[in-house]
Amino acid sequence: MEVQTKTEQKLGARTMAGYGIGDLGFNLYWTGLSIYLLYYYTDVLGIDPLTAGLIFGISIFWDAITDPIMGMIATRTQTKWGKFRPYILFGAPLMGISFVMMFAAPVFFPAAVVLSSAIAHLVFRTMFTLVSIPYSSLSAVLTQDSDTRTRLAGARMFGAVAGALFATALMPSLAAQFGEGDLKQGWVMVGVLFACVATVLMVVVFLSTKEDTAAYSARARVTLADSLRFVLSNQALWIVFGAVALGSMGNSIGGKSVVYFIKYNLGAEAQTGALLGLQALGAVLSIPFWVWLAGLTSKRAAWMLGSVLLGGVQTGLYFFAPSDASQIAPAFFAMGVCLGAFAVIFWSMVPDTVEYGQWKSGVRDEGMAFSLSTFSQKSGVALGVGLLGFWLSNVGYMPDAMQTEISLNGLRAGAFGFPALCSFLVAGVIWFYPIDRAKHAEMLASIAAEQAQDITERQGK
Repeated sequence: MEVQTKTEQKLGARTMAGYGIGDLGFNLYWTGLSIYLLYYYTDVLGIDPLTAGLIFGISIFWDAITDPIMGMIATRTQTKWGKFRPYILFGAPLMGISFVMMFAAPVFFPAAVVLSSAIAHLVFRTMFTLVSIPYSSLSAVLTQDSDTRTRLAGARMFGAVAGALFATALMPSLAAQFGEGDLKQGWVMVGVLFACVATVLMVVVFLSTKEDTAAYSARARVTLADSLRFVLSNQALWIVFGAVALGSMGNSIGGKSVVYFIKYNLGAEAQTGALLGLQALGAVLSIPFWVWLAGLTSKRAAWMLGSVLLGGVQTGLYFFAPSDASQIAPAFFAMGVCLGAFAVIFWSMVPDTVEYGQWKSGVRDEGMAFSLSTFSQKSGVALGVGLLGFWLSNVGYMPDAMQTEISLNGLRAGAFGFPALCSFLVAGVIWFYPIDRAKHAEMLASIAAEQAQDITERQGK
């Protein structure tokens, strides 16, 4: 008996674009927080760097902990719209409101700036998990074709980097413009603008995608024991987990440190948006190259190459960073190009680990695969932020003050030295990734054969 699968399904331009644009909305949130929120805490609200890092780290770690919980909930959800899309539609307004409150809460409660900032941040991270885990998991049920998944990840990364580009280049200038001298008020208005745009984009995702609900109804309900078996047998998922954790930690330390590096080491605070925007531009322009290279060679080879090149650029900047913003600009663009590999390949590998786990364990659990992947991403970010807060205090950083030679060297190490080490470690971990195009096709054929046998046995009864 022939079993119909989605292995050969090719996605149309409407679905590709509609799904991909969703990550523009997510990265208005994610990049804005990753790059500027620690700076907002220390230099706008005046929170001590160690305390600010603690707020940030605890919030992201909470976000990471809730990811597997949300993954299990989403996998077990059954509606006429599918498992994942309802959370994207109905959770988007809650996510937007909580984003605004991260900037508004300290303004509403000036006598409790630290407490209000911490609570608002925790609430936002919870709402972000509510929507982002179903969004990521959705890609595994749109197609099972490995190359199509790489192109889908590329479309997603176009949206992601576009959101990152807008956030990095425009957030500080918009805050200054909206605030008209009151930066706190300006950041609140930026939060409102970004929340409105992102909420609309989530509706676009819902309307332009469709899940295979028939496949859900035919599949047995996944139990907790099933999920555990899926995870423990999934070597490919754990390799991606380790690489993402290391890469996210390096990107977190580097991305946040570089804001301070530009302000104090280069004396070019006004050019922060332009330099980070140039890095985002390098990433978005590199996406077609990394998609092409992954198709020509393998996802593993593309990610390793990007990581090694990124580590090389970062090492060069650590030892030989120019003191002029215009001279360092090409290096920021080059880092963006290299970071494009991480962005594209990570999200195209995770759906393949779903089939790897199914092939190994007989259980398919999209929500668990994606929630563990984002858990590793956010845990890496949380650890990076915590380490950075400790590092800033240790090197004697003082907000809006003349920095000592020790603190300037510490900022350079945070911006480039630590991230370089993490980049090389990522390449070492991903070396062991076991799935290539041929292996993925072999797994799908084996899964289809097992499903056909199950159907035949049930019909025989």
